Amino acid sequence: MKKIISALMSILLICSMLLLNGCTKTVSDYAMVISFNDAAYSGEFSGTVKGKFPADGQIGKFVSGEEGSGKYFEYNGTWDDGKISGNGSLKQENYKLTYDSDSLIGTYEGAVINGIPNGTGTFKANEPSDLVFEYNGNWKDGNISGTGKLKYNKYVVKYDSGIVRTGTYEGDVNNGVPEGKGAYSTTNDDNEKYTYSGAFANGKFNGYGEKSFKNGKHGVQIGNWKNNEFTPSLVEYIQELGTYKNQCEYTLSSKAKKFIKSNEAVFTKHKDSDIKKILNKNFDIKSFKKNPSTYKPSLVSVSGLEVVQIREYEGYNNQMITFLLACDSDYENYYYIYKLGRTNNVVEDSQVEIEFMPLDYSTYETVSNSKQWAIAGFAASIK
Repeated sequence: MKKIISALMSILLICSMLLLNGCTKTVSDYAMVISFNDAAYSGEFSGTVKGKFPADGQIGKFVSGEEGSGKYFEYNGTWDDGKISGNGSLKQENYKLTYDSDSLIGTYEGAVINGIPNGTGTFKANEPSDLVFEYNGNWKDGNISGTGKLKYNKYVVKYDSGIVRTGTYEGDVNNGVPEGKGAYSTTNDDNEKYTYSGAFANGKFNGYGEKSFKNGKHGVQIGNWKNNEFTPSLVEYIQELGTYKNQCEYTLSSKAKKFIKSNEAVFTKHKDSDIKKILNKNFDIKSFKKNPSTYKPSLVSVSGLEVVQIREYEGYNNQMITFLLACDSDYENYYYIYKLGRTNNVVEDSQVEIEFMPLDYSTYETVSNSKQWAIAGFAASIK
């Protein structure tokens, strides 16, 4: 009997010690107040507790506030000494983030270490109210770090010329800076909206990409870019010239591109000896006008043309470009021609011979807003 009483006393003593130290138990929706980042959160805890607080090293979920209230807080992970500690996941609606010197407030949802974003997570800003900022990617020590995806409507692009544009970027980033594939939309000084879509590096247009205007008034620039500037090959530049609205639009075929690449020196150096070597003397203008797509790319010569309009301007890689509109003596055939370089001693009403590559037969808009058919081409020589 004495042994039984002694055993019971030992059990009572152990239980008393456990009560004093705090027994562990599993709870659900247990009312609790926690401290996090110098703020107190009142909510409900589900998991293992010891006494009145989350048990050390155990996984538990704490929820405070209502979703969408701007004060929602949800943590699911490990705890230590009654505080968030170790690995877990967090959803916090009033998370504060500094990006490019701007202070943002919004919702963070993702991985954390000791309650601080580390790993993969998303952030969507709700303040300032006019801001669109959505990031999904990697974090380190509470900051955007590594690769991810960003949508931001106040991204600033600085051109080497000193021009500064503010617009919307959406695409790949590295450490919060555009890197990889993305799209950037903004407006020019005339409030015309344009979009660049393609490769980015160091926050700038770098690599292969396309720039186009929403109103279609300007050419579509498709090709290589360097530090926000279009640096096209000759083929890419000639293709751009064919994308201007109401200006003898055309598209280069794969055969035409190949011909230009193979004979680039003819169009850039304009040597008569090189031109003569590839000149097609059997060009039939009526057959070409009937179906330009069946035409085999070549260089042709047309003489006895009268210049209707001519102008020179800076274009391809900062070189001068000549634009010329000419017609034959019967005003039956019009020629809409571009050429690299200046064209000396040629003005309006001059009689000229053009050695050029026919590209298409299409229309342009005249000063009277009517449509005029013309042969579009790129010249090696105008004399």
